[in-house]
Amino acid sequence: MGFADNETVKQKYHIKTKQLLRPRAVKLADGTAMGSITEYFTLQTTIGQHTETILFFVTRLSRSTPLILGMPWLKKPPTVP
Repeated sequence: MGFADNETVKQKYHIKTKQLLRPRAVKLADGTAMGSITEYFTLQTTIGQHTETILFFVTRLSRSTPLILGMPWLKKPPTVP
């Protein structure tokens, strides 16, 4: 799971999104509410030798950080080929 910026990623690369059945609340690391997420897309992603399909929720992020991988993905142990 990850997060993608609406302008920098979705609009720039014309990524087609799907609507969530129910909006999801967004909270910052300090617990502050920042609105809700209503769209998502999946993207086959390759990092090094590892390839997997990642679900990205569309939200507003910094242009300098247009994609963020979620904690579940970052906690996975590295795979050895």
